[in-house]
Amino acid sequence: MADNKLNSFERKFAKMQFGLKVRIDLYKKISSFIKNGVPVNDIVQELETQYLRYNKSDIRATILGDIRTNMSKGESFGEALAHWVPPSEAMIIQGGEKSGNISQSFHNAIKITESASRMKSTIIGEISYPSVLLMMLSGLIYMFSTQAIPELTSVLPPENWPPVSQKLYHMSKFVEEKWWLVVAVFFTFVIVSFKSLGSMTGTLRNILNKVPPWSIYKTFQSSVFLISTSAMMSTGTPIFEAMSRLKKMSPKYVANEIDKILKEVDSGTQIGDAMNSGFLDRDTGIDVSIYGKVANLQEALDSIGSDAIENGIEKIKGVAGLLKNLVLFGVASYIGWVYYAFYTLTQAIGNSVSAAM
Repeated sequence: MADNKLNSFERKFAKMQFGLKVRIDLYKKISSFIKNGVPVNDIVQELETQYLRYNKSDIRATILGDIRTNMSKGESFGEALAHWVPPSEAMIIQGGEKSGNISQSFHNAIKITESASRMKSTIIGEISYPSVLLMMLSGLIYMFSTQAIPELTSVLPPENWPPVSQKLYHMSKFVEEKWWLVVAVFFTFVIVSFKSLGSMTGTLRNILNKVPPWSIYKTFQSSVFLISTSAMMSTGTPIFEAMSRLKKMSPKYVANEIDKILKEVDSGTQIGDAMNSGFLDRDTGIDVSIYGKVANLQEALDSIGSDAIENGIEKIKGVAGLLKNLVLFGVASYIGWVYYAFYTLTQAIGNSVSAAM
C-alpha cells in the first residue's frame, strides 16, 4: 500500500472533514475491534484498505493512511492520531495505551467529545436568538436613522422639535454619519474579547469571569477539565499526572488555573480543596472538596464530571436567557422611545401648522 504524503493544504482540508461525527464513529469501530482482540495496527491497515476499496477519496482512508505511516516510523497509535484530533482526545487514548486499557480510553474519548459537543451546541443554540434580535435592533435603528428622520426634517426644522425628539434626531445623525465607527468598535470588541478568552489571566480576568462571554468560557472549560481528568484517571493515570498533562495542552487561561491547583497540592493542600480553587463552579467545587476528604475522589470524579456538564449546560442556558431578555428590553425601549418622540413631534408639527394659518 503506497504512502501518500499530504501537503499543508491537503492536511488542513482533511482535518476539517474529520469532524465530530466521523471521529466518534471511527472511535466506536476501532474500540469494537480491540474488544474482540484485533491488534490496533491490523485495524488501521484493514480499515484503510476497505475504505479505499469503496471510495478512493474517503477521508477516513486518508487519515488512517497517515496514521499507519507514522506508526511504521515508531509512533504509537495515540501519537499518530494526535496529528488529527483535539489534544484532549489524543491524550486520553495515549493514556489508555500506556495503561493497557486502550478500549476504555476510546470510550472515554467518545464521552468527552460528545459532552463538549453538547455544550458547544447549547452555546450556539442559546446565543443565536439574542444575536438575531441584536442584528434586527441594529437594522431597525439604522433604517429609521437614514430613512425616516431625514423625511421629518423637511416638514419641521430639528431646532423646533421637542427635546425628546431632538435627542432622537441627534442619535440618528450620529448613526447616519458615524455608523462605520460603531461597527468598527463593535467588531473590535468582539475580536478582542474572543482572543482574550483563552489567553487573559490575572485580576482583570477574575472580574470578567462574572460576565459573558468569559463566564460561558469558564463554565465550558472547567467542565471539560473535570471530565477529562476523570477519563484519564479511569485508564490508570494518577490524578496529579492527569492534571499536569492537561495543563501542557490547555490554553493559557486554563493552564494557569490548573497550575494554581497543582501548586496548592505541592504545598500540602488536600487534592479536593486544591481543586476547589475557583476554577470549577461553586456547587461542583463543594462536591469535589467534600469527596476529597471523606471518599475516594478518583471514583467520584466520573459522576461529578457528568453532573458538571449538566450544570454547565443549565448555567449557559441561564446566561443566554438573560442576554435574550436584555436584548428584548433594548428593542422594546427603542420602539417606545421612537413612538413617544413621534407622538410629541406630530403634536409640534400640528401646532406649527395651526400657528401658520
